[in-house]
Amino acid sequence: MQFHQFLHQRDSLLRQARLANVAFAYSRLAALSNRIARSRLRGLVVLRAGDAGDGQPWPHLIAETASQAVIEEHFLEEDVIDLADIIAFIDEGRRREELCFRLEELASQ
Repeated sequence: MQFHQFLHQRDSLLRQARLANVAFAYSRLAALSNRIARSRLRGLVVLRAGDAGDGQPWPHLIAETASQAVIEEHFLEEDVIDLADIIAFIDEGRRREELCFRLEELASQ
């Protein structure tokens, strides 16, 4: 394919990429929500953005009203990173320093 053909198809390619990202976000959130429901996880958690200066460059999930050990047992680092990326994507690229939510309400939100 020639360079000018890519430019001509740019809008279509961007739309397809966005739809692929929406499909991934929906699928990944559904999988996480199902895992939360199957495991009967409940409680308030905080999704905190990573901070390289703090020694934690990737996002992490902190239990507020549940056991941190249970959270760490059920969520791999990749799960938390995916969750943070999906939330930023849904929020149109804005990264939040912190986001509080109840685990049992993830699917409905």
